Amino acid sequence: MKNATLLLILLATFCCKTEIYSQNIPSYGNIEFSKQDIPLKEDDTDFEGGIARTPVLQSFATAFLLRKNVYVDFNYPINEVTVSIINKNMEKCTHSITYCQPNTIIIDISMEENGEYQIRLDSSSFSLSGEFRID
Repeated sequence: MKNATLLLILLATFCCKTEIYSQNIPSYGNIEFSKQDIPLKEDDTDFEGGIARTPVLQSFATAFLLRKNVYVDFNYPINEVTVSIINKNMEKCTHSITYCQPNTIIIDISMEENGEYQIRLDSSSFSLSGEFRID
């Protein structure tokens, strides 16, 4: 009985005209989206009365810009981190939120004006910053 069921499934799969495809990525005409890495650098910030002098073998986080979104991926577990985005042209903080135990953060910056920006990641154990441009 199991062989007959298997044979029926195989025949239905190969004989039917239906085709199964994975989900297509939506097309936006000739628009191409490129991923822009945002290099994050460790700040020389005073942590709890001492300066963090241990060299970082791997950064606590990586960041990149894709389709008017800033993505921040954390490489280590973090209890709490504040992510700020600063418009360098206007010297104004446009985004600042504290996240608890994040793995990946996606920040929509589609409403931001073109120009130079800075991202800051501040935690009790590290402080990182990087710069990027919105065109």
